Amino acid sequence: MRTLTIGGLNLASLALRDAVALPLLDAGVPVLDMFADCLGHVAAERRGVVLLAPQGAGKSIAIARDVSGFNAEEERRRAELDAQYQPRRIIVVGTLRIRAPRDLYRWLYKQAFGIDPVEYLYRRKKTDEELREDFIARCVEENVVAVVVDEAQTLEQPILDALRDLMAVAEPNAAERIETTADGVSALRPQGVGVLLVGTMAVQARLHEIPEIGRRWIRTEIVGLTEAADAPDMLAKLLPAFAQGAAEMGEEAWATFIAQSVTRGHTVPISTLADLTRGFIRRVCDDQPDVQDIKDLRWNQDIFLQAVYELIGLSFFGAGVQAA
Repeated sequence: MRTLTIGGLNLASLALRDAVALPLLDAGVPVLDMFADCLGHVAAERRGVVLLAPQGAGKSIAIARDVSGFNAEEERRRAELDAQYQPRRIIVVGTLRIRAPRDLYRWLYKQAFGIDPVEYLYRRKKTDEELREDFIARCVEENVVAVVVDEAQTLEQPILDALRDLMAVAEPNAAERIETTADGVSALRPQGVGVLLVGTMAVQARLHEIPEIGRRWIRTEIVGLTEAADAPDMLAKLLPAFAQGAAEMGEEAWATFIAQSVTRGHTVPISTLADLTRGFIRRVCDDQPDVQDIKDLRWNQDIFLQAVYELIGLSFFGAGVQAA
């Protein structure tokens, strides 16, 4: 096969190192399991839940994976149960660097429904409360059950207050929520719009300043980074070349090597492991320019250590890190 190059650069190698997609790992990333549980809680109960984790713990990965999975499951239910089944919807918002509740309602409306809300009524500018009511009414119409806010530590206090008020106003009174089943049993049906805040520990202090903390924000979960003991197995699953290195060294020697070179006995962000993997790919593509498939990358301990040094800045060269 002819290799296409420009200025001596292998284009296939460049594409491989720049566009490689790493697998999503289910084990060893604490935030993934906890986010799935919190998302289900918010969607079912329509209340406020807070998930706190350090930077790099995989929060954004969890949001992308589980919201996509939630939507797919809702579509599956509609296909299997009834064409009249209205799938539940979840709105996901990223960093909200806004300060006014009015801007929040306008932004949520456009994010959820793709259009700007109507801000004027009979030549009069609608109040913030009216914009909030419009958003809630549209959420009920389209079965929006939850708002997931990533990077919640960036929220200003008025926005946290507005999210609390959104849940409070969206929740019908108890009489409207009571329904009687065919066998005459009364049940309280969840209604309204829940909010899941996902951020760092900085969120917690602000929430305690909000009234009704126990009623609206009914649950707070705190998770940590990936444990050092899980890192060797996770790296081996991230890249075939790492699995090759683990097989050549042996399981115990590989675990020792990663402990000495990467974790040093400490928890580690999943983002660091992903960045390390990409750094290795970038360097090994320069060393192995004819490789066109990620499965063909070969293990190279020196390049791995260079990638670690570049990323983490630890001086292990000559510090006792050795291959088995």
